[in-house]
Amino acid sequence: MTPPISPVTESRHLSWQKLCLVFLLALLLFVLMRWQPELWLQDEIDQQALHHGVDIHYASLHIEGLSVRLERLSVQAAHMPSPVVLDSLSISPAWASLFTGIAAASVHAEMMDQSAEAVLAW
Repeated sequence: MTPPISPVTESRHLSWQKLCLVFLLALLLFVLMRWQPELWLQDEIDQQALHHGVDIHYASLHIEGLSVRLERLSVQAAHMPSPVVLDSLSISPAWASLFTGIAAASVHAEMMDQSAEAVLAW
């Protein structure tokens, strides 16, 4: 038969659990505060552009929630005579398509006071 657990041992055990939980929550909060998704996304764009042989330049990149906005974007591939230049490009999830089970992105582009929108699904 096992000896009964004393209240001192039980409270000490609970305090270690609480301490570990507080530590893990603080670590998660610290990582989220220090993580800079803009820098990560810039690196990913640069790597993919290099991998696919596309030259991409932009003045700024902003992440707002799940949306990405690029300002003064220029895209050129080897087979293109001149680059495609946009004043801004916004990409966000197409929420309505998720109800049908299709992953899609809503794309909004602006160029010389003209705008275009599309939903791209894959």
